[in-house]
Amino acid sequence: MQEKQSENNIHQSIFKWYHNTFCLSFHIQRSLIFSIPNQNHHRLAMVGIIKAGVSDLVVIHRVENKNARIIFVEVKTETGKQSPSQKQFEKHVQSMGLEYYVIRSLEKFKSIINGK
Repeated sequence: MQEKQSENNIHQSIFKWYHNTFCLSFHIQRSLIFSIPNQNHHRLAMVGIIKAGVSDLVVIHRVENKNARIIFVEVKTETGKQSPSQKQFEKHVQSMGLEYYVIRSLEKFKSIINGK
């Protein structure tokens, strides 16, 4: 039986796999993955530095000569639920034709990146 992972563990495994394994293995210099630290700090929210509901990760994914994909990733555990502001951000992103996923495992993230 597989041990339950925390959001932080899932988040780290996604970042490490994409940055260290996927991009470096395929020599994809133009792809990026970054985290958005979005803790609930009132002062930072007032000046627009943070925004409630923003996804945990943003991936700018480009392979070969194809157009780049901008992918927003919200990391959750198996039982984790999106907050109302996260759902609102998801709708906003999707209304612009961009990709947004709630990811609960590294395997699911890999399948999205690999187009499966």
